Amino acid sequence: VGEARRRADVDDQVSRLEPVARFNRLIEAAEQCLAAAEFQEGLRFLEKAMAGMPADLPMSAKVGQLQTDLMAQRDSVMVPLRSDGQTFVTISNQAILRKFEATTVAIPPGDYEVIGRRKGFQDVRVRLQLRAGVPVLDIAVSCTVPGGG
Repeated sequence: VGEARRRADVDDQVSRLEPVARFNRLIEAAEQCLAAAEFQEGLRFLEKAMAGMPADLPMSAKVGQLQTDLMAQRDSVMVPLRSDGQTFVTISNQAILRKFEATTVAIPPGDYEVIGRRKGFQDVRVRLQLRAGVPVLDIAVSCTVPGGG
């Protein structure tokens, strides 16, 4: 489920709930996002839950850990990319880049696919898992195998 769809579904569900149930549903959505490496969306659900947390509801250790885990993934990761200057490089759900030989981009932690396209050559796809605090080695994306469109 895409982030926008998940957000709309959860927003629709929580609009009809009492405050404690609303808080719990938003925390559940944040946990699901964390498990799916959709950290930015998880942070949005967590922030919404915390903003509406009933004053008499104690903060559980589970919610505290969720907050710690998501907050650790809020800052972008620097991703060094290398190419051949002839391949168009994009990163799924993030950036349409350009032709380049070397560049570095800042991307929020999460799971992505780096895609290289060049007319007359097969596409190149590289899976990328970004986590805060984990260094990223150079990602090489160059279309060199003839074929394709």
